[in-house]
Amino acid sequence: MTIREIRLLQNLCRGGLVTAVLMAPALFLDDHRVGFLMLLVMLASLVLSGMLALVILRLRCPVCRHVFVGRGENRELFTPTCRNCGRRAGDTS
Repeated sequence: MTIREIRLLQNLCRGGLVTAVLMAPALFLDDHRVGFLMLLVMLASLVLSGMLALVILRLRCPVCRHVFVGRGENRELFTPTCRNCGRRAGDTS
């Protein structure tokens, strides 16, 4: 998997979390049909983002073969660069 594909998965995960936050007002709607649909969208986006986060935490950098987001205390889920070698998508050197 390339760094560009890892970044795509990170952005999809982030987008799912943003979607879930935007659907949060569904908890306070009086219209039950619309509120239920928005609640389903929120739940689906949270589940998919959680699954993507679990995958992202295990992906390895294609250059140095270390875990891309880091290990231990320096783990950062949405990092644009490898936490070990510092490579980012599009680097050629």
